[in-house]
Amino acid sequence: MSLPPETRPAETGVIHDIGYRGYTGPRLGRGYATRSLFTQGLRAAYGLGRSGRSKVLPMLVLAVLTLPAVVIVALAIVQGRTELPLDYPAYPSALGLVVELFVAAQAPVLMSRDLRYSTVPLYFSRPITRGDYVRAKFGAMVVAMLLLMTAPLVVLYLGAVLGGMPFGHNTAHFLYGLAAAVLLPWCTRRSAC
Repeated sequence: MSLPPETRPAETGVIHDIGYRGYTGPRLGRGYATRSLFTQGLRAAYGLGRSGRSKVLPMLVLAVLTLPAVVIVALAIVQGRTELPLDYPAYPSALGLVVELFVAAQAPVLMSRDLRYSTVPLYFSRPITRGDYVRAKFGAMVVAMLLLMTAPLVVLYLGAVLGGMPFGHNTAHFLYGLAAAVLLPWCTRRSAC
């Protein structure tokens, strides 16, 4: 005669003693840990590896920066121009407010997840230092911002060159635009930059 499920005795768990196993793999060290933090921070800045909601703002900002470049190139090609109506160095500064919005929204993301899930003590139990942690997180934000600022310049350059505009002129101005994209975050609008 079987007992109803409510009156059966609870099953007991079994613990298997598999013994202690030491780590026998390679010890990759401080540089690898810092690079891993940098990569994780760069992915987090764009919402990669996170929920769909986390990807909305970074991808929206990327679209807001890139779509005008596509329109400028398309209009220049349709009108038969020999150069773009907007010079490469002027483009990043024209949309600098959008980049600032990206930084204001995504910079806290690099730290807040580590603080929320208490992973900072785990990072410091490894061979990295506080300076390595800060450099990795700061570097990830700088690279994320540079990728965001150079993507529209690449669209302008490829569109202009593929549209038959002069290669040498566009290449020189594209390099000036890249220099402006690198320098723009470090210069304020009121300074001499």
